[in-house]
Amino acid sequence: MTVLLGNSGAPRWYQGGPERLTAYLERLRTWGATATEVVLHHGPADERTARVHLLDQDWERVLRCYRDAGIAVQVHVSLDPRFATQRWLDE
Repeated sequence: MTVLLGNSGAPRWYQGGPERLTAYLERLRTWGATATEVVLHHGPADERTARVHLLDQDWERVLRCYRDAGIAVQVHVSLDPRFATQRWLDE
């Protein structure tokens, strides 16, 4: 069994800015992180939601940054039917 070690990938940890994300990823690598969990959010979001969820317009860029840093990403989405990923595709 592979065990990965990591921290939350919530934007609040790097204050959402690209340059701060790079610094955060460097810190994670220095500390030995091999993974992170990112909670995706689709649709309208207030400031509070944006601090703890990765908003859809940032998914590709942020996930690419983690990949390029060699950090595995577990993507968390709600399985509640109200938040079904099929709805995202339909929209």
